[in-house]
Amino acid sequence: MKKYLPILISLSVLLLAVFLKSQQFPAIELVKFKVFDTYQQYFPRDYKPMGVRIIDIDDESLHKLGQWPWPRPLLGRLVQRLQTMGAAVIAFDIVFAEPDRTSPGELAKLWHDRPELQHALSLFPDHDEQFAESLAQMYSVTGFVLTHDSQDVLPQKKFGMSYAGAVGTSPLDYVRSFPTATTSLPGLVSAVDGNGF
Repeated sequence: MKKYLPILISLSVLLLAVFLKSQQFPAIELVKFKVFDTYQQYFPRDYKPMGVRIIDIDDESLHKLGQWPWPRPLLGRLVQRLQTMGAAVIAFDIVFAEPDRTSPGELAKLWHDRPELQHALSLFPDHDEQFAESLAQMYSVTGFVLTHDSQDVLPQKKFGMSYAGAVGTSPLDYVRSFPTATTSLPGLVSAVDGNGF
């Protein structure tokens, strides 16, 4: 029995480690993150610029440009400015599911009893169409949100799925399935080169 004791202890420790890994206890996750943070402090990776920039809407932006969501013509001007500054691709982590509330057509709905005002508003360009024109001028991507809502539709497939992993494995084996998605407006989806979540 004594000669099998080291093997039994080793197997017990191994089984315990496998069990703990499969359960993902919060305390173990916390220890894992702390160990990773310690590695980063004492043995940091070499910094290699990736060429990716994140543009975040912060308090200063809201103070300068106003309440979110901003009118789509303003977003279109931001897209044009980013293109001028050399951006290769713009990806929006936003779903533009509803028409711009500041668009002339949307404002006209508020004045249904004023035909002369509705006519005057109809002479102005649609904000979503203006934004779509800006998006079409460069590589751009919009977002969608996966749902179980029967009112939504599947997103328009622009390209195949891109992922990193072992050759021959499919990420679909590990991803929850959703029958539908909330997508951006059709005019915007047709103007962009890709979509994602």
